[in-house]
Amino acid sequence: MNYSTNHSFLVARINNVDIAAYPINVKESGINISETTNYSLKLSAYGKTNDSDSKNQWIDAENGVYTVFSSGVKFDNNTGWNQNSLLLKGNAFATI
Repeated sequence: MNYSTNHSFLVARINNVDIAAYPINVKESGINISETTNYSLKLSAYGKTNDSDSKNQWIDAENGVYTVFSSGVKFDNNTGWNQNSLLLKGNAFATI
């Protein structure tokens, strides 16, 4: 499939073969979204890496809540920390 470099696309893929592409048009919105201050749990992935000793811990420092991944995250190229985010690919899952 040929994708224009001036547009974004949502691509349907089966067995690594693109079968359909749908153009996505992004427009500016007048909606103002802001972060809430009324959290029950606030987990941040900022600075987390797959190489750290505490890679399986996710801490809500504001509320003093410490969580641990008990299964599902292998901290490899398919699951784990990636660019300040929790990455889960394929059938990967996270149990906290």
